[in-house]
Parts: sequence; C-alpha cells; structure tokens
Amino acid sequence: MWIGVALVFTVLSAKPPESIEQVFTRELGAALTDFTSRGTPACLRLHEALVFFWGADDELEWPRQMRVTIPPALGGWRKAGDACVEAMLVTTAPEGVLSGGRVLFSPLLNSEGLHDRALARARADKVVETLADGGVSRAWNDLGTVPRWRSKDPMPRDPVVTGPLKRELAKAALRSAMTPVRYCYDRQLEASPKLRGTVTVRFEVTPAGLVTGVALEASTLGNVEVEACVLRRITWATFPALERGPVVIVQAFDFAPR
Repeated sequence: MWIGVALVFTVLSAKPPESIEQVFTRELGAALTDFTSRGTPACLRLHEALVFFWGADDELEWPRQMRVTIPPALGGWRKAGDACVEAMLVTTAPEGVLSGGRVLFSPLLNSEGLHDRALARARADKVVETLADGGVSRAWNDLGTVPRWRSKDPMPRDPVVTGPLKRELAKAALRSAMTPVRYCYDRQLEASPKLRGTVTVRFEVTPAGLVTGVALEASTLGNVEVEACVLRRITWATFPALERGPVVIVQAFDFAPR
C-alpha cells in the first residue's frame, strides 16, 4: 500500500517539462546575472539567449522586433545590450561573433545611434560580404551591397517525418529557419575554408507547432560550435499547429563551401 501511495505522490509531484520559451527565459535571466557580475565577457551568452526572443530570418532586420515577448522583470537586457554593443564597436580587430562590424547582426543592437555606428563599422570591416543574400532590411540598402553565401544550400534532402504532418509542410517549415541555420556554418568558413560535413538533427514538434527536444542525431562535420549553433537555430522554424501530435522529425544538413 505504501509503495502505491509513494508512486502516486511521485507522479503528482513530478514537474512538467519546460517549454522552449521557459528554457530561454531562464537562460536570459542567468545571462543578465552573469553580465552584472562579469560585464562584457558575458555579452556572448546574452546574445545567444536573445537570439531566441528575436527569432528573425533576416539578421539585418531594423528596427528589431522581438517575436517572443521578454518578461518585464528581464527588461534590463536593453541597457546591458547597449553596453555590449559599445564595447564591441571599439574593438580594434574584428574577431569573433560579436566583434567590430559583426555586432550589426546581433539582437543586442537596439539603439538607433548605435545602429548607425554599427553600419559604419560593418562597411569598414567588410564583414557583410560573408553573410546571407536576400536581405531586404534597411541595413542592406544602407550598406549598398548584396552579400553572398560562401556555402551551398545545406538542405537538399527531405526531412524524415514520423507523425501527422505532411513532409511538404515540414520541409517548408524548416526552410523558414534556413538563413540562421546556414549562417551557423557560413561564418566558420573564413577561419576553416575546408570545413564540410553532414549534421543530422532530431526534434519534436508539439501540437502548438513549437520545436522541442532538439538533439544531435549524428555529425561528420567535426565542429562543435557549428553543431551547437544549428541545434539552437532549428528552434526558429515555424511549424503549423497540429490536430494531434507530437511529430518527430529527423533532418540532415549537408554543409559544404561553394
């Protein structure tokens, strides 16, 4: 009898799994706490947390529009973001994800004045040449150039879908996240021009159309930074609501330079 009671208590007290939004809200809070204690060394962590809330396909979108609402209690991200952008804009060598003109592509950038400075720095650093084509934001026009991909289309294969979702719809949804996923690899080619391989990702789509349970199924790429970036960016895919679910999807991304 006591065993049965214990089992019932365990089931009733078990916490439901966190949603993607809850995970990133918690991470944003931790990133802000980290920034308070360490300052600009925590900027990359803050950037990665904000990427989820931003959720834009165009890394040069201006003005920024957060697709997921950031809780008011975490409103300090704007002030922290401005401090990070200020620090990145005065770096002497454009190295890393956020340094120099590359900060133009970060959700940390939200101030009009800082945006103008970031545009000028991007021109000077010529970093825009390494990024996505097809940008239609004000920033592309201001830069006066059409950036080009260094890489081939990473999604020539169809997804493997298990559950009540048509493969064509799954493929279209995944295409909505291709710019950020492709950028994960493209930005590494400058330092590693021979980098190539296949990254296979498995994840679930909830009945609400949310991506959850993202995991690395297999990889021949041999680059942890790209693999981790792909796992984060695949959550940007916009799936339709399902009548029932969840749906399990396995997608292989073939990364190779042009």
